[in-house]
Amino acid sequence: MRQIPFTVAFAISQLLLFGFARSSFALECRAVTDCSSGRCVATTVCGDMPIVDPRLQRQYQDLELERKRLIEERNLIEAERQRRSATAQQQTQVKPAAPIGPRLSVHAIVIGNGAYQGSGRLDNPINDARAMSAKLRQMGFKVTTIENATRSKLVSALVGFNRSASATDVSMFFYAGHAAQISGINYMLPTDINMNDLSEVPLHGISLNSVVDQYLPGKTKLVFLDACRDNPLLQVASRSMTRGLAPISVSEGVMIAYATKDGSVAADGNGKNSPFTKALLQHIDGPDDISVVLRKVRAEVMQDTDGRQQPWDYNSLTGGSLILSAIRAK
Repeated sequence: MRQIPFTVAFAISQLLLFGFARSSFALECRAVTDCSSGRCVATTVCGDMPIVDPRLQRQYQDLELERKRLIEERNLIEAERQRRSATAQQQTQVKPAAPIGPRLSVHAIVIGNGAYQGSGRLDNPINDARAMSAKLRQMGFKVTTIENATRSKLVSALVGFNRSASATDVSMFFYAGHAAQISGINYMLPTDINMNDLSEVPLHGISLNSVVDQYLPGKTKLVFLDACRDNPLLQVASRSMTRGLAPISVSEGVMIAYATKDGSVAADGNGKNSPFTKALLQHIDGPDDISVVLRKVRAEVMQDTDGRQQPWDYNSLTGGSLILSAIRAK
């Protein structure tokens, strides 16, 4: 049998109700007995109008049941529509799959230094290094992870990485910990440095330029420094030392990203990771070119820090797009 569309059936039921009850308020019926004429007569009253004919009573009751059924059906349809809408929104939030890229050899060295002396201690660099190492391994990188490195341990790790990754196509360096700039040169600080003696920095610190030029092999070099954190050395600093890191020139095929703009200080963070590392973990495996990834990281960090921290990068990469998540590791 052909079914009547929901909206048409509902409209017909309303019209029929109006025709039988003659009142839009005749939703409830009650039995009334009238004995005023000396003879008692039982009737049914819907609203203010009596319905004497039993057939009309039954028809009214049937229509009322049908109206309730149609309302329930409409509610079910609306609930299903809302469920499908919510499901569609969740699906749009899932990261789209990255395109399939070239087959390359990719190596990374990840360093987290937090066990500094006294007030120089940092809570998050170890968490940052471990989380980044896990993320890069998932992406196919061969990862060397170093935690709480003294100067000798740091130098040994860099020499070993340069040797083991000598045939790599892409090398990545991630550092979380203290750093300082002295006379425009950026130094990463090992955990055994004396944070009260500024003269130790050029002797015991590891120059960023030397890391990039001497210890990162490959045609493409990516450097991420979450290292502009508040530094106790500033309390004993001379004019030769300023806040944050110094701007840097990069050669062809090199990209260097700071957690915050040169001359500024980055936050260690109140959560498990620093704001910069947290945002980088969120976007580095996305289907975007690395330059787009860094723009997304910058926007997220600025939002999380109310604009107090603005990541910065120096980019001299060449060629087409570099989508890290698309690389097929050799």
